Amino acid sequence: MYIFRAQYNWCQKAGTSLSQSMQPGLYCFFYFPTSVEIGVKGEKVQAKPHACMISAPKMPRWHYFAQETRMHWLHCHQEFGELLEKYHIPVGEIFYPEDHSFLAPLFREIRIELSGQAPGYEDMLDALLIQMLVKLSRNLEDDSAYHGVNPADRKKIREIHSEIISNPEKDWVVADMAKTVNLSVSRFHAAYRAIYDSSPMKDVITARVERAKELLVTQERATMPEIAEQLGYKNQYHFIVQFKSATGTTPGAYRKFNR
Repeated sequence: MYIFRAQYNWCQKAGTSLSQSMQPGLYCFFYFPTSVEIGVKGEKVQAKPHACMISAPKMPRWHYFAQETRMHWLHCHQEFGELLEKYHIPVGEIFYPEDHSFLAPLFREIRIELSGQAPGYEDMLDALLIQMLVKLSRNLEDDSAYHGVNPADRKKIREIHSEIISNPEKDWVVADMAKTVNLSVSRFHAAYRAIYDSSPMKDVITARVERAKELLVTQERATMPEIAEQLGYKNQYHFIVQFKSATGTTPGAYRKFNR
């Protein structure tokens, strides 16, 4: 288990400060929803709201709270460092997640699990911590890795991709997708490919074929036109052609083989 201690909504009074070194072998992860003065590499820095900072074992830490502050923090064992390296999370510096909305709820869940110690709580704590780090990693991605696709556009494109996977039967039109992100069609295509190494319509077809595999097996009495309609196709022939192109077999043969 990575987490040693955790606090959610910890109250620090106005005009107070914290100045101490970490206990040997422990990392400390702070999330400050409000502005706070933080010691970084020997200098005092005024951090903006929603700042995060992770201190390594034995690293001195100093925080000053000009106003009453509610913050969240974790103390983690030394193995936590391997996770930070894996997910490229900075240590010893202030960072600001583009989307911070997930942090407080996860700190709360972690605190509840640690306090309650219900059966399996250690596995749940590790899972919640990894979820937090994965979300942080996605929020801190280097723009250059996506050929200049900025974080706001990446977020919207990921939402579109998730919607495609969840609802492939919708009448998907690339021009409408591009409009959602406020990009031209050509720029949207380039941005989508930079993130997923695929095209939006290719992913629509893939999602429809995967859903078709499920329907062919679970809805044994459904006809091909009925299944095609459920998947958003205007006619069964278009469905059959795309299914065979993706799988190498027809929907009817797939159903027969998987009965």
